[in-house]
Amino acid sequence: MALSAGSPTVGRYIADHSYFCPVLATGLSALYSSLPRKIEIPGDDWHCLRREDWLGVPALALFMSSLEFCNAVIQVAHPLVQKQLVDYIHNGFLVPVMGPALHKTSVEEMIASTAYLELFLRSISEAALLRTFLRFLLLHRHDTHTILDTLVARIGSNSRLCMVSLSLFRTLLNLSCEDVLLQLVLRYLVPCNHVMLSQKPAVRDVDLYGRAADKFLSLIPRCCRHRAPSPPRPEHASWARGGPSRESGRREDTTGPGSPSVDSSSVVTVPRPSTPSRLALFLRQQSLGGSESPAPTPRSPGLASSPASSPGRRPSPAEEPGPFMAVLFAKLENMLQNSVYVNFLLTGLVAQLACHPQPLLRSFLLNTNMVFQPSVKSLLQVLGSVKNKIESFAASQEDFPALLSKAKKYLIARGKLDWAEAPAAGPAPRRSDPLVKSRRPSLGELLLRHAHSPTRARQAVQLVHQPGRDSTGLGLGGGSPGASTPVLPPRGGAAERQGEALRVKNAVYCAVIFPEFLKELAAISQAHAVTSPFLLDTSEEGNIPLLSVFGPLSS
Repeated sequence: MALSAGSPTVGRYIADHSYFCPVLATGLSALYSSLPRKIEIPGDDWHCLRREDWLGVPALALFMSSLEFCNAVIQVAHPLVQKQLVDYIHNGFLVPVMGPALHKTSVEEMIASTAYLELFLRSISEAALLRTFLRFLLLHRHDTHTILDTLVARIGSNSRLCMVSLSLFRTLLNLSCEDVLLQLVLRYLVPCNHVMLSQKPAVRDVDLYGRAADKFLSLIPRCCRHRAPSPPRPEHASWARGGPSRESGRREDTTGPGSPSVDSSSVVTVPRPSTPSRLALFLRQQSLGGSESPAPTPRSPGLASSPASSPGRRPSPAEEPGPFMAVLFAKLENMLQNSVYVNFLLTGLVAQLACHPQPLLRSFLLNTNMVFQPSVKSLLQVLGSVKNKIESFAASQEDFPALLSKAKKYLIARGKLDWAEAPAAGPAPRRSDPLVKSRRPSLGELLLRHAHSPTRARQAVQLVHQPGRDSTGLGLGGGSPGASTPVLPPRGGAAERQGEALRVKNAVYCAVIFPEFLKELAAISQAHAVTSPFLLDTSEEGNIPLLSVFGPLSS
């Protein structure tokens, strides 16, 4: 193959007089048919296939070897061979095999096929092969719907299919491909029909004074702030513990072990700034028997289904921000009912979108002064709704402070264990991007590598219950079902108690995640204020060309 790159004669012979490319493409189809149709779920937090997962499955390891060989051939072969192999993979594998596999009726089969697709996208490094996969996702129609629309609708499900779909979109956004962002969000925002007519000139505005950051921080529920003081009353002045009390304001600085430490260099240069305490939330829970419990039924029927299935609550097509943002906002508004794993993936995806410097997307997510059409919800409105729900739950739960404290201690202890075992450096990025600098692996990525270790969970529980620590028995994240189940009054049957325990656990972990998410949004908005004026000239900022790094997908 390498010889064909420098010899047009050899390249034409392989392309025109051999069956090399058809055999490779049909081999992928044959190997895919032997893959397991159902994946054994190792834990509640599982959402994607890691290398250690698929190495233990001989059929999947064989398929990955074949895919890597195709990737290597496209990398070194003659352009004629490259084009022919890519066309055969698209027409002989993706369309006839992957398309129907992604539309199976069984949820287990849909989870498996989505996880396989995410693994393939994450493993491919050659732009030409990645481009044909993206063309299949963005342009191919199966039963009148594109593959992308089908995958977007599955984010609204209340099963592991939601987590696998969120993981897939996280991988797609990590590709930094403008075509993906255009199809998901920008094509709905470009007409600017989601904002009032008078607000269109404000799309390019940059928040230089931190008003958006202050607004996001003001949404932190009072029950989640560090020792939020009560209204000043003379008779309670002597009750303060541990030094002088803080002034009560809308914006509080938290410097405890659970608060994020945002490095100025990482905020400015990294497109996905991460706060260690928020990333430490994605960990292995072994509560309620260690198996996935069914999520409680949402109170609003519209939140449990895809936006396309509830036309009564959708804005008009001329005003909506698109199905992708609509389903993300609906899922975000339902944070109290989501598991901690769903919330981690969800908030990470929204933060990933907010990091993009495109003015349309930046103003839609981070401009808190933008006036939208009455039927279009802003991110600020969604976050305000979540804040009210958390405060309402905290008011109805007598032991909420103890539950919140125990959950934070467990998450911090678990994060320290994984951070102590972090490697010195992460893998090299797939391609260079002038706006994206290589970074060390985030704490969340390190936790994912050890997500299935019960030993680490037990060690975290031991740290929480060390002498001198609060051990009231109200923890949510222990290493065994007994240690991780909140203490609840005995009422109803076992199923009702289990459902109530799950509801309380999800709400408490949401109360831990939500403030850290708000702090990250505030940091991202401040990073935009620093970097945006220098990315493009003011005269050009309103007309940013949308070019694909992989070339036009429709060709």
